[in-house]
Amino acid sequence: MARAPIDRRCRLTPLLALPVLLLAANARATPGDAEQVRLEYVVNPVTAELCPGEPMVRHAIITEMKEDPFSPTAKAKVRVIIERKSGLFHTRYEIIDSAGKVVLPMEFPGYDKCAIAVERVGFSLSIHLPPLVTGRTPGPRKPPPTPDPTPRSPATKSSRRCRWQFDAGGLMSINTAPKPAPGFAVHVGARCSEYSVSLGVRYEALRSDGTDIVQLGASRALAEVVPCIHKFNGIVGCGLIQVGELTSRVQTGPLYGTHSWPSVSIGVRGGGEWFWGRSFPFNHLVTHLYTDVTAILVRPHIQFLDVVGGQLPGFAVTVGGAVGWFF
Repeated sequence: MARAPIDRRCRLTPLLALPVLLLAANARATPGDAEQVRLEYVVNPVTAELCPGEPMVRHAIITEMKEDPFSPTAKAKVRVIIERKSGLFHTRYEIIDSAGKVVLPMEFPGYDKCAIAVERVGFSLSIHLPPLVTGRTPGPRKPPPTPDPTPRSPATKSSRRCRWQFDAGGLMSINTAPKPAPGFAVHVGARCSEYSVSLGVRYEALRSDGTDIVQLGASRALAEVVPCIHKFNGIVGCGLIQVGELTSRVQTGPLYGTHSWPSVSIGVRGGGEWFWGRSFPFNHLVTHLYTDVTAILVRPHIQFLDVVGGQLPGFAVTVGGAVGWFF
């Protein structure tokens, strides 16, 4: 009879130790910082406006891996680098262990969409990161989360920033005066991702032609609106609306007179743009070369133009160049 309590205590001892063993096993299954990585996202300011931000890159990797491999205190890290070359987004990454050694560099071909390049990085890291750094000890895995049916493209677009831009340059206008007229233009506007709109002023200098008796000249001062699209590997296409004033000047011997007329034009612009470099301040500078073709909707019918060859044509062509600055 005295042995019965002792037997019951012996049978209860393994049950009392079970919670301790479960806690120890759970502690071994939880990964520490050495099994996680820090994310480094490297992108220059010009490319950043066209690409998803770091939160979107992190989201793409976590979605493909079905778990979060990141910790801000981890010694190992993943460095993701995006560069834009010839209008395409080139992406590469490096997996770096806790000792600072690059254990796997990967590079991808260029894509015309930066979001697609980010998706490729997420898919590749989901394959290579677990066996090299973030793999856990064997154990039961949680079922994968239900995929989000919401498309990610709207989030990608919303992560892009708009920036102010300024440009100034020279031009040569044809068919707005009796001879080709030099001039200049200045614009300020905003660029959001692949689209921009600028407001500016243009001045075309006085140019004259005629006979020994009569000389006729003309100049123009205009305000213009220029909406553009920038998604063709450096090629830019724009619309053009111009409203302003044409000033005519007629001279007979030592006498001359001037008169001002309204001028309204609408047309298109085509050209190219080239960024100066990848590091500051050159990554904020861009060169534009362009050609304008405009229909002159409102132009004067000046009778004395018959003296030097009749009325000016109903269209104009302009070639020009400018240097721009993003801020």
